[in-house]
Amino acid sequence: MTLRMSYGRRLQRSALWGKSLCRKAGTSLITATSSAACWRRPPGLRASSTASTNFALLDLARESAALLNVLAEEKSQDVLVEGEEGITVCADRLILRQALVNLIDNAVRYSPVSGTIRVRIAKSAAGEAIVEVRDSCSGIELEHQARVFDRFYRIGRDRSRDSGGAGLGLSIAKWAVEANAGRIDVESQPDKGCTFRIRFPLAAIGSL
Repeated sequence: MTLRMSYGRRLQRSALWGKSLCRKAGTSLITATSSAACWRRPPGLRASSTASTNFALLDLARESAALLNVLAEEKSQDVLVEGEEGITVCADRLILRQALVNLIDNAVRYSPVSGTIRVRIAKSAAGEAIVEVRDSCSGIELEHQARVFDRFYRIGRDRSRDSGGAGLGLSIAKWAVEANAGRIDVESQPDKGCTFRIRFPLAAIGSL
């Protein structure tokens, strides 16, 4: 009887592990395939004006965060999206979504279990549309911050190969932002997390 119960538990644990693995793989496939589609476009290429549309940034942030919910749930994390409803931009929605997906995926990947990721949409006094993705990771030292957007660049500590990924997520995010006339930077201090901030100039802001 004891042997049967032990075997049953092993089967149950294996089933749960397999389910978790499939859910993670499914999320990774979403980010990987969409990233690959964007990366095939030549570097420095601007988003086509015919592909650019006016849309609400908060809606895009919610949609992007929803794609990473499964991965966040596996680590008991909260992904919070907040901001102003009326902020709109004129951009290639698919490409810009890839930037947000990569930034949120990066935040989920490197934030600890039960951590919090915040995505905030705002408008600056200078008339820029702003998207912030703030994580709760161990932070990035100043000497590494200038290179985090380089292809294949890795930082060590918790940002190691053990966390998976190919080292392209942030570089693709930067390309996607710049292809839509925006710019991206990172603000971080050790043990205080990272804030990745996207800005769009007033000329890039449209209306619904």
